[in-house]
Amino acid sequence: MMRELLVQPDVQLYFDLFKVPNESFISEEGYVRFLKEVQGVDTPEALEEELEFFRNANDSYKQTRQGLGVCLTLLGFNALLCSAANHLMSVKRQKVHQPLSYPLSDYWINSSHNTYLCGDQVVGRSAVGQYIDLLLSGCRCVELDCWNGPEGEPVLFHGLGGYQLSTRIPFRDVIRACKDYGFQRSKLPIILSLEMHCTTSQKAKITEIINEILGDSVYRCSPTTPLPAPGSLLCCFLIAAAAAAAAAAGGEDTAEGSAATATAAAAGSSAEGATDTKAERAAAKLEKLKAFQRNICLRGRKLKGFDQPRNREKRLRQQQQQQQHNQQHNQQQQQ
Repeated sequence: MMRELLVQPDVQLYFDLFKVPNESFISEEGYVRFLKEVQGVDTPEALEEELEFFRNANDSYKQTRQGLGVCLTLLGFNALLCSAANHLMSVKRQKVHQPLSYPLSDYWINSSHNTYLCGDQVVGRSAVGQYIDLLLSGCRCVELDCWNGPEGEPVLFHGLGGYQLSTRIPFRDVIRACKDYGFQRSKLPIILSLEMHCTTSQKAKITEIINEILGDSVYRCSPTTPLPAPGSLLCCFLIAAAAAAAAAAGGEDTAEGSAATATAAAAGSSAEGATDTKAERAAAKLEKLKAFQRNICLRGRKLKGFDQPRNREKRLRQQQQQQQHNQQHNQQQQQ
């Protein structure tokens, strides 16, 4: 599905024509033939310049083969042709002409899973550069697996059952990278999908870091607020997390549980006429969880299937809207 959504048929055709026979990548030699025969690039200087862009393509899409030099996958070839590195790319084609006035849920969103990982999903290396590369390539939803870090600073890594399966990177560095590079390629909003494994104190630190670095660029709303349109959220960040404050490592209570604990403990202390330190701790914990929740505007829900009535209605509505838009666009082109 990803290939069908991202790669146009003509790009697929040229990739198949110029790729290495019986392989799933295009080499430097094949790309030079494409530049000459299809793009009409004929001077050595221009060919070398275009080839340099080819060699510097995103690491996620390229590999080096002995005797062939740098090779790109289909998605890498497609990304290169649709980027500013392709001097023959029409500027008009890089402008968004689709309407951006529908609710956010009506759009396909270019998303990344385990964004921080380089290579293997189990024992791979984590890198801030992964976020930079993907954001510059147009990705609008990145994932952050948040865990307790040293000296009270949250970190990101791939974990399972509390075990660390990859190297660590600071949460703060990733948020800074998203701020610095997030909107260079596109002004459309960025979703920061947080998978929380932190204690309350480090959730509070996450809230502090988000407020410090992203500030007013974070879109905040109540859970009952209708989803906004992407056109009204240009250069904004949206925080996504679980529907409720997840129980952290060590058996932490949810926000609702903390509230009940604080209320009950406070009532007990009032009856005894003494200050209950346990109630104070529970109340402080609740305030930290509330502060964390205030940044969350998107809440994850599992999709059980496209045959659900609500999903069918949504698909029909999207198809009708797309047909109307295509008709309007064709009429404008004819005029």
